[in-house]
Amino acid sequence: MKSNEIWKPIKGFEGLYEISNLGRVKALKRKKNCNRGWGWIKEHIMKQTTASSEYCRVPLTNKEHIKKYYLVHRLVAMNFIPNPENLPQVNHIDGDKLNNSVSNLEWCTREDNIKHAYKIGLNPSRKKIIEYIDSLEDRIEKLEKIIESMSYKEGEEKC
Repeated sequence: MKSNEIWKPIKGFEGLYEISNLGRVKALKRKKNCNRGWGWIKEHIMKQTTASSEYCRVPLTNKEHIKKYYLVHRLVAMNFIPNPENLPQVNHIDGDKLNNSVSNLEWCTREDNIKHAYKIGLNPSRKKIIEYIDSLEDRIEKLEKIIESMSYKEGEEKC
């Protein structure tokens, strides 16, 4: 175990899994019904995968044997960070979706999460907007040169 790592039972999965303040998930030792009868699952740190969203996730199986993937940052927040205002989203403060340490997470609104992504340059549409603005500025500059070259000198007649 890492130093200063604190483990808590995952709400709804007590006795099955624990989550740490550093964003690691542990499966607890328990009996499991297999195809060949009963067996034991050893206590172990679970491997995390990333979905297309690039967030870390783990598969958890409940007591009814239903398996579902859960986002690790949400598990950390739900088990370590109070949410008295019942805010719906969890923000990665440093913008690193792989850093699921409790010190890097905060509850927020959707609007706050979007503003934060723009502020630290994470939102990919911001890059597209900047590229579009740059291309518009180039076009405006070219148009100004064309208009300038077409403008008549004082005293010339217009067609």
